[in-house]
Amino acid sequence: MSRTHTVMQVAVRWLLLFHSRGQSKFTPEELDRWKAWSAVDAHFCEFCRAEALWRKLLLVEMPPRPTDTNVASEESDAATRLRRSLPG
Repeated sequence: MSRTHTVMQVAVRWLLLFHSRGQSKFTPEELDRWKAWSAVDAHFCEFCRAEALWRKLLLVEMPPRPTDTNVASEESDAATRLRRSLPG
């Protein structure tokens, strides 16, 4: 990993590797790099923060993809609310 990356950026890269491949599929070199990198308390702390955020994001419901129908409905709802809020 490049020295130009922040600790959090490197932590996120490790996190993505874990979630995409799993530790059991790491090469011996990757395992050695992971052990060395995560042995630094500040590094492992950032990895844990990234993992916690990952878990929170999994709880967020993905919005539906926009369609002409639901976009038109939302525009109509917004126009209706605006008209109701105007005086007279």
